[in-house]
Amino acid sequence: MKLKNKVLVTAEWLKSHLNEPFIKVVDATNFMPGTPRNALNEWKSKRIPGAVFFDFDTRICDQSSSLPHMLPTTDVLSKEVSLLGIHRDDIVVVYDSMGIFSSP
Repeated sequence: MKLKNKVLVTAEWLKSHLNEPFIKVVDATNFMPGTPRNALNEWKSKRIPGAVFFDFDTRICDQSSSLPHMLPTTDVLSKEVSLLGIHRDDIVVVYDSMGIFSSP
């Protein structure tokens, strides 16, 4: 499937393509420490149907770094994305519940 705009899709476009097997929807919601919200719990209670949770803080970021939110190695990212059921040729739609705080 060719997309006219390769960066953004509309909610209407996603709704009409949601059941396509190559469309993967990813909730990348993440909150800063001390925020009284829990991204995983919010994903469990309200999400786009079929969306998987991109758990950056506990599964994906570099846990060996003394700094928070550091990017993982290519191998770790590849493994975690694969575990989410995302494949090389899929169209991936990423969103978060804060607008564009953690989804870019």
